[in-house]
Amino acid sequence: MLNVLLDVANGLQAQIMLSQERLVAKLSKGIKLLPGELLSKIFRFAICDEGSKGGRQAIWISQVCRGFRAIALETRDLWTTLHSYDPSSQLETFLSRAGPNEEFHVFLQIEPRSIISSIFQFTNICQPIIPRWRTLTITQEDPGWSHQQLKFAGVARIVADLYDFLRKNALYLPILEALDIRGHYDDDYSHMAYDCPELDSRFEWASQLRTVRCVYFIPPLAPNISSVQTFVCTHKLYRSRSSMLPILRTLYNMTHLSSFEFELYEGHRATIGGDTARSPIELPSIVQFHFRLHRFEILSLRPERSWPATFMRDARMPSLEKLSISFGAKDFYMDENDADSFKWSQTLLDLSRSMLPTNFSDSPRLSSLSFRLWDDNDATNPFTSNSPTRMGTFNIPLDGILHLSAITVSSCIDVLFTQEAYDKELAELCHLRELKFVGCENMTPEGLQRTVDSLEAIGVWNNIECVVLEDCIHLTYDGVVDVVGKERLQCTRWRSDTES
Repeated sequence: MLNVLLDVANGLQAQIMLSQERLVAKLSKGIKLLPGELLSKIFRFAICDEGSKGGRQAIWISQVCRGFRAIALETRDLWTTLHSYDPSSQLETFLSRAGPNEEFHVFLQIEPRSIISSIFQFTNICQPIIPRWRTLTITQEDPGWSHQQLKFAGVARIVADLYDFLRKNALYLPILEALDIRGHYDDDYSHMAYDCPELDSRFEWASQLRTVRCVYFIPPLAPNISSVQTFVCTHKLYRSRSSMLPILRTLYNMTHLSSFEFELYEGHRATIGGDTARSPIELPSIVQFHFRLHRFEILSLRPERSWPATFMRDARMPSLEKLSISFGAKDFYMDENDADSFKWSQTLLDLSRSMLPTNFSDSPRLSSLSFRLWDDNDATNPFTSNSPTRMGTFNIPLDGILHLSAITVSSCIDVLFTQEAYDKELAELCHLRELKFVGCENMTPEGLQRTVDSLEAIGVWNNIECVVLEDCIHLTYDGVVDVVGKERLQCTRWRSDTES
């Protein structure tokens, strides 16, 4: 019986392969009729879309047919994706085909199950074209690694070896624009300290960087980062007093930074220690700032001593125009204890207040704020089994953001606006005119009514001119009109009831 089934399966496979070959042949015949210049552009897009596997894509394209091969060999920039795993013969072929003027996109990755970086063979082969690296991505991610094998500071070792190679050979990366360092969440870089002698922070090897991304590991990049305009940083705290100095020092050296995205995992562990200065953190050039807190335990937080709150209180961003703050909470209210729910909501309010201190009124260009709260629990433990009204509330204090004209809110629980102390002049001082609710998946007409009531209680609801709702699946047009009035929905992009 098994042999019969196997014969049938083999026959079906042969038929499928034959039909695929015919289909590919027909498609290829149509593509061949396109002009060579257009084909080369299509090939570029295909290779760029593959990222670190762009070299493999270039080889495949060149093997389709003689016509494709001729175009591929004539298009030198198809051969500019280099990976440290590539065989030596392939690297040498790519360097030859790229020619003397093309710029390269380089990917360095440490070998699995190895505690020694093996980039030296790669760097030796590529030494003549190192000054022509345009982008550099350093990674260690490999889903096949075990948890124990990960903890060896993989990307940190690659960076240290690269620093050493460049310094010993007097090499520089004068046109490098983008540096992407992707560590692993489960690795531990704490023993690769910021002032580690292997990472000589005085060595200037890339003076034209524009974009830097650091995931879980931040090497000493000064004096190479004064030209950086975009900085994306993902940081994990290993213990309660993990040093935040690498981030602060990096920011201080990015004197032309305009866009800063900061993702902090388990930020409730970070408390004010001896390495956190209480003096103002001057960041005069930042225009856009997005602060995301992941896996945040609200009830474990001491807002007055937390590093995120301290950073926001001490930060000075006079050029700031757009501010986004996101909370990914781990410990949503799960039982029927109203006291715990109140404590959770109050602690979240304290956190919100500390993340929106009054010093942001010194950012005169800041006109809009995006505030998001989402469930960052395990997928196996969803909070949605409870009623949204019994999971606490997301309280947003208006005291520190009176000068803002627009606020965008995304929340999985009820939203209330508050003020720290009653002030009858708050309505006159508050510039808020537009409220936008996006992706509030649990918001109901009753919940929206409570939001409006909170604004009425502090005297600012009459100032609101526009209410926008998007992807709030439990709200209907008629239900919203009953709460906010038709005149405020004039600029809302609304889906009809049949679409929702």
